[in-house]
Amino acid sequence: VGHFIVQICKIWGAKTIITSASKDDGIKLLKETYKCDHVLNHAKSNVVDEVKKLTNNLGADIVYDATYLPSSFEKSIQCTAENGGSWIVLGDFAHKGSVEAEALEKRHVELIHADLAKYIFNPEYQATDFVHQGLKQAADWIVSGQLKPHISEVVQLEQVEQALEKLKKGQTGFGKVVAKIH
Repeated sequence: VGHFIVQICKIWGAKTIITSASKDDGIKLLKETYKCDHVLNHAKSNVVDEVKKLTNNLGADIVYDATYLPSSFEKSIQCTAENGGSWIVLGDFAHKGSVEAEALEKRHVELIHADLAKYIFNPEYQATDFVHQGLKQAADWIVSGQLKPHISEVVQLEQVEQALEKLKKGQTGFGKVVAKIH
């Protein structure tokens, strides 16, 4: 997800991209292929301190956290600019009364849920056009070369179960695993 987000931010005109990874191949790819301005190693450095340094102690205007990890949420919220920054979380986290929601409220940071499932499965939203347009836009960017997925492995359909097990164990590396259907 992260390598797509940094590219989409560039497409939309972000002036500075700060991201993090922990593996050398991911760091190299983010710097060299995706031209991120700053790639921090979250396994070896204090990301909150580094982001504060890079932003003159203001924090980033927009922070996207796709980790599903409360320990990451705590840090990424601290990286978000107070009084007007936006914290985007992948999935259904930071509900009212949660530690994350309270931290966001205290810092006056906007919460944005990047939860595609709610637009597909929740009848309250009825946003299938929104989803279709978003997927069409992503496909157009891929065809035009603006959005470049990094595919780390291609497996046959019969190998999907083993690939999912590798994914759960963090053994797939940086990028996407693609299942070949025919």
